Amino acid sequence: MNKLYYLAFLSLVLLCSACNQHIYAPALFKTDISYQFKPMSSDSVKTANYVSGSVMVSQGANQQDEILIGQGSFNRAVTLENFNLSYGGYGFLGNYQNTTLSSKEPGYFTNKLISGLGLRSSADVYVATGRTNVRFGLEGAYSIEFGSYADFRRSAQTLPGFYTDASTSMFTGGFATEVIWHNKKNFATQYGYRLFIGSVFGNHTFLNNTYGQNNFDNEIYPERFCVSGAYILQVNRAQFVLESQNVVSLTFRFGYRF
Repeated sequence: MNKLYYLAFLSLVLLCSACNQHIYAPALFKTDISYQFKPMSSDSVKTANYVSGSVMVSQGANQQDEILIGQGSFNRAVTLENFNLSYGGYGFLGNYQNTTLSSKEPGYFTNKLISGLGLRSSADVYVATGRTNVRFGLEGAYSIEFGSYADFRRSAQTLPGFYTDASTSMFTGGFATEVIWHNKKNFATQYGYRLFIGSVFGNHTFLNNTYGQNNFDNEIYPERFCVSGAYILQVNRAQFVLESQNVVSLTFRFGYRF
């Protein structure tokens, strides 16, 4: 009977320990891919520049935590016969808000600053049929993160129950398919949908070094699979994008072509 009580107590301790795990990922983990505009085959201009600003609202790896990030981006796009190419850069600034750590727990904070820079690229082949272009291609994004939230992920690896990815650089890549078409009476009004499926690459293990560098590090291997869907609208030179990434984030973006 005593052994049964002991096993029950041990199970309860392990369960509580699992419940008290705090996981922190890079700010843009699985959400750094963003739709890039390109001229349609029917456009009179085949090379264009695009500037945009966006706001992203997302959950943290601790799902009750909240991430709010603003981005400014620039990309240049070229459309050739049956081929599109886009490339550019972006900067981001935001906030990570803690709602899971209590003030009595180690590592407690209310808000941490997020900032960084990145590059994006997209290349695809397309089929033109009627008023529609159907595109198939590759997309990639690389980012470098700064700020107090990145510093926190490094320092928190020594706290019991904290599992963090201290990486400050990240690459995400994968496949994309898109359908975009123009208005019957106005070629400058365009609508579209894009689906991206990919992964985060590189070393992104979540570590806890509570027991010291000379002992085995506890590790959590995160799910890296990424899915992103976007609705696209362009009216003359103005663009609007509504994008959802992995169901946990939503991005609103406005841009201008020149």
